[in-house]
Amino acid sequence: MAALRATVTDLVDRMKALGLPLDRIEAAVEMLLREHGTPRPGPTLHTGDALPATGSAATVRARLFDWCVGAYRDDEWW
Repeated sequence: MAALRATVTDLVDRMKALGLPLDRIEAAVEMLLREHGTPRPGPTLHTGDALPATGSAATVRARLFDWCVGAYRDDEWW
């Protein structure tokens, strides 16, 4: 988890340095998750497509976005 957090923090730092707002950075992380087979949680017409509301995948997903916000708002956060 520490390596994943460091990678996300580095990505946020680089994108922020390019002047991208937080919502664009979060969209980029969302795109990366979908490209690597992690569908968005939530309602879906196909029950097999949604991640469960609880469990490790949902926890990691939530932490990724928490780390994005923390890294974006505070340079000393990590």
